[in-house]
Amino acid sequence: MSRAEPSGIAALIKDYRDYAGARLWVVFVLMLLGALAEGFGILMIVPLVSVALGQGSGMLAQLGSLIDRIAPDQRFGVALAMFVGAMAARSALLFARDVELARLQSGYETSLRLRAAATLAGRGWTFASGIGQAGMQSLLLNDVPRAGQAIGHLQHLAVAGVMLLVQLTLAAVLSAKLTGVASLIMLAGSLLSIHWTRRGVRSGLALVQSAEDSTGSGFRLHAGLKAALAQGTVPQFLAEYGASLETTRQEVVRFARDVSAARGQGIVGHRPSFGA
Repeated sequence: MSRAEPSGIAALIKDYRDYAGARLWVVFVLMLLGALAEGFGILMIVPLVSVALGQGSGMLAQLGSLIDRIAPDQRFGVALAMFVGAMAARSALLFARDVELARLQSGYETSLRLRAAATLAGRGWTFASGIGQAGMQSLLLNDVPRAGQAIGHLQHLAVAGVMLLVQLTLAAVLSAKLTGVASLIMLAGSLLSIHWTRRGVRSGLALVQSAEDSTGSGFRLHAGLKAALAQGTVPQFLAEYGASLETTRQEVVRFARDVSAARGQGIVGHRPSFGA
């Protein structure tokens, strides 16, 4: 898992797609059906009010003769039942979707750990010793979990994208002009997010490197502690370790500052995880 290659994200996505296989289509169908159920439920609110007021127009009127054959005093109950049914279907579909996404993410992270260990073992001791204990620990304890987190964020992005497309389509049915204005606003936000995405990639690479450096300092401290105690060089060891930890802390703060600035501009809508 090279950290310097610009195609790293594309390689990660391809590797995840190869791992998930046909299950991605199952998840996509669950995403689409869940978004349709939620959109239909939201879309039913306005007709529900119209039926309650005895107007019987709007989206329900487009359902055709089925609604026309229902007595006016029963239409509200029918509309309410359709709304509740849509919300129940939404809950069931989203539950199935989230469980399957969790299985894919956790399974992929487990697969990465096993493949990394198998690769190290297959290359032999010369290759593994070249990486070093700190490098191996950083790979298994830092890089692999971050790859799993990246896949989790990609999954959330896919869910949001499907939901957005479905809701934009339904919104266009209600008001094409307002939907067009909203689409332009979202396009402007997307263009603005490119800058923050590039900064996030650079910060992520710096965080990985600083975490590996601090891990290496910790292992060197453990390996040389006996000699350091005998030679009186413990302060130098602690100073080196403290410097590496301070670098990691500064990178985390810088990343958090960028996320907070992006959130203030409406680019990010949730608090990210900064842990390994």
